[in-house]
Amino acid sequence: MIFLISAYRKGADFPESEIDVTDLGGEFLAGLFGIPLREFSDVHPIGEGHAEAISRRSGVTFDLASRDYFLEVEAD
Repeated sequence: MIFLISAYRKGADFPESEIDVTDLGGEFLAGLFGIPLREFSDVHPIGEGHAEAISRRSGVTFDLASRDYFLEVEAD
């Protein structure tokens, strides 16, 4: 599985950037969203709690005031 974070400016239809966070691991990310890994797919909005946990573990920074973030789960 490949895990990408897409950032959209508030109100925009297209992503401004993507960050590959596959190294964080499926178990961590699926657990963070409360979904069993075998059922973890699609796109998930990243809220404040998700952003804090991802940031602590990866150093990725989030600007939730001006952007919407989504975790995209893709098959590799």
